[in-house]
Amino acid sequence: MEEKFQQITTLLEERLYDDAEKLLLELKNEDYNNTAIDFYLGILYSKYDNPKKSDEKSKKHFQNVINGEYVYEYAFIFLAGKEENKNHSLRLIKKGLEVFPDSFELNKRLLIQSNIKEKEEIYQEITKKGICSNEIYNYMFSYYYGLGKYQDAYDIAIKMNVESKDFFLLIELAKGFCSYRINDISKAKSIFTFLIEEDINQELDVAPFIGAVLCNLKQGEINKGFELFDEIPFDYAISAELYSYPEFTFSFETELLGFFQELENNTKNPNILAKIKGLRGIYLSNVDDKKNEKRVIKDLEYANRYLPNTFIYIETLKNIAESNDRNLDAFNYGLSLIKYTFEKNEKYLESEYFWGFINSSGLDDVLEMTNSLINIIQTDFLKNKIYSGAICEALIEKLYSLKRYNEILGIFKSFNTNLMKGDFLFEVAYSFSEKGDLNSAKEIYELYQKKHGDTNASLNNLGVIYRKQNDLHKAQEMFKKAVELKPDDKTALNNYENVTKLVVEQEKQEEEINKSAIVFNSENAWIKGKLISFSKQRNIDGFIVCPYRQLPQFLGVSEIKANELIKSFLEKKYVIKTADHNIDTNSSVYRINSKIVELIEELQLVNQRENELISIAENINIDQYNKFGFDEKLIKSLDKVVNPELKSMLERDLNENVIALITKSYKTSLIMSGSIIEAVLLDHITSKNITSYILENGKSKKTNQMDLNELLYIANKEAYIDLQLYHLSHAIRGFRNLIHPGVEKRKTSIIVNEENAALAWSIVKKVIQEI
Repeated sequence: MEEKFQQITTLLEERLYDDAEKLLLELKNEDYNNTAIDFYLGILYSKYDNPKKSDEKSKKHFQNVINGEYVYEYAFIFLAGKEENKNHSLRLIKKGLEVFPDSFELNKRLLIQSNIKEKEEIYQEITKKGICSNEIYNYMFSYYYGLGKYQDAYDIAIKMNVESKDFFLLIELAKGFCSYRINDISKAKSIFTFLIEEDINQELDVAPFIGAVLCNLKQGEINKGFELFDEIPFDYAISAELYSYPEFTFSFETELLGFFQELENNTKNPNILAKIKGLRGIYLSNVDDKKNEKRVIKDLEYANRYLPNTFIYIETLKNIAESNDRNLDAFNYGLSLIKYTFEKNEKYLESEYFWGFINSSGLDDVLEMTNSLINIIQTDFLKNKIYSGAICEALIEKLYSLKRYNEILGIFKSFNTNLMKGDFLFEVAYSFSEKGDLNSAKEIYELYQKKHGDTNASLNNLGVIYRKQNDLHKAQEMFKKAVELKPDDKTALNNYENVTKLVVEQEKQEEEINKSAIVFNSENAWIKGKLISFSKQRNIDGFIVCPYRQLPQFLGVSEIKANELIKSFLEKKYVIKTADHNIDTNSSVYRINSKIVELIEELQLVNQRENELISIAENINIDQYNKFGFDEKLIKSLDKVVNPELKSMLERDLNENVIALITKSYKTSLIMSGSIIEAVLLDHITSKNITSYILENGKSKKTNQMDLNELLYIANKEAYIDLQLYHLSHAIRGFRNLIHPGVEKRKTSIIVNEENAALAWSIVKKVIQEI
């Protein structure tokens, strides 16, 4: 049998539980009352990683063991541990101790589970048996310390076997707090001071500083106490429980809370008070006790007022708000964390978990969150990219589920599209579509597809947009791609089939429309004019809302003729009566055949040009000529021109200059005015037999090679024109160069307008008349 048990032990060690069970059940059939077999079966069914683990089966077999001839210590331990009735569990332990009086595990369980009155006696018995260990000492230390028996606790601490430096430091800390509690302040202070210097790796956290501060405050050394307090960071999460696994656990919560209170009692400095309250708030928030919640909130709000934008303060307040379903407060705390701590905590603040509470928020809170987000984006616009990540994704997703499309667009429009981080383009595009802004929706869907590629949903929604815009071929293309990506999507398939029918109908209609346009083009001017009049009633979307009584007015005919005319237009498909619109009206709604609209626009453009030309032509008359001084007196002045060919040319140029003025061709007029003055001066100078002249620069030049400036110089010097006319003529010499491209653009002093053209013309007349 020993060989079989050895085999079973090996199978259990190798986790071959099915093989072990099979062998044990075979042995059980052979020797039913063998408690050793029950023991191994109890072990088998108690293994945590055995798929057939069963507390009931284990209990059954271990009960067989403790009632059998050969008992095992572990059977009592297991049964006592599984027993829910505390008193019966103690009975099992005591029963086990009758068989195994020196069992460490059973004695330890008896000590832990017995009532307070019996613990001292049981501990003394364990001590007499010589089976004490650090585990027992640890329990008794906590027991005495919890009862306020600090000297007894100190004595226990002395007995512990120190096995590592960490353990030694923790025992010393416990002794320090025991000394403080029994009012041996000097000894306690000495221990804490030693630990501050010795605990280089700060295994004891800030506990030695807490003890040292308490001792200094107790001795009246207030400044020294606050100097030590300065070494504790203001945003530190202090723990009141320290461990040296597995031997010892020490809790000093009472001392920690006393530490906060003593510090608070000894200062009025708001910044120091903020640090005290901040540390206390952080600690109490980690205790997870609802009764502390108001104190935590009060402490942390005070701390955040004087030590603003501290991550752990705001995060803790946010977590408390979230746990109490104050989701709007949680959201605003989250916004503060983004605003002030984003760089250091980006990964955490961008986690889906951080903003998960938004999904469970009510409509009123969500709308307030939206306003808060938009406000902070607008006030912090230089850094608004940091608000476009996970917070926007969570909020827009919630708004989308609530069908709050205006709010989604309000958030989106607050951002620079190129700087957004979050993945919410689909919801934004859908919102634009729902609010009727189809072009923006289309643009955002295309941005979404650049990021994610084509998706069934985006393609289907784009198809819907193109269909609404009457771009049926493009809609058909989108629906087809959507079906190819997801063949079982009935919505996309139905859309594809429906739009395909519409495409066929549209092609048929286009053929009819083209034929109608050809017929319209051959109509007489009266018919064309009436349809043009009717077309002028179109709204921005191309619809004509026409109440019956206004039809004659819209067509510009009598009531009887109006009915005949609209009937004819409808039959010939010049005009289509439609119900496919979103106009709130009971009146008839029409639209003009799209091809005829193009023809009408061409007709109107031609008509406009013809009217402009007619207007110009009507202005060219004798009255206009006389208005500009082109009369017999001016023509007679040309008799003084010596060269007959030049005289003929000047008559022509003067006539063309007046026409340019009448038709408001001011650039032409300015160029011609300069040219005429130059020609008149050249003729007059040449008639005086001046073939060359020494100019202002001292050089001689032939007169027939001179420009207007040089001719004016001679005319002034020879007194052919008076000084005033000389200066006036100089003023327009720059206009001669307007004939060259770019001069007008380069020289801002040369301005082409009616005033300058009129001035130049008056100078022309004066030069001709004087010379």
